Amino acid sequence: MAIVGKNASVAGVEVDLLCLSPDRRRVVVVEVKARRVGAGYQPPLESAVDARKLHRLRRAARAATAKLNAPADAWRIDVVTLQWSGNRCAQLRWLVDCAPR
Repeated sequence: MAIVGKNASVAGVEVDLLCLSPDRRRVVVVEVKARRVGAGYQPPLESAVDARKLHRLRRAARAATAKLNAPADAWRIDVVTLQWSGNRCAQLRWLVDCAPR
């Protein structure tokens, strides 16, 4: 995957990573969530990407396809979660195509 933007503003929405798929035919909007591992229960990081956030990310994805000359429906939204313990990544998850159109 090729990164074409980091912390980019697309259609008024901040996008953590704006990417093109390896074949360069699909726009991939990536939302990154990170936190340190703590004691006690912590809800899954991806739960922070709620319906309101997904709506905004969809808007950004549609605008990015136009900007990058990709077909209008050639986009997806991925969520990456990182959990840190000390200075080490304890868990990394890449959730692909998290937002139905």
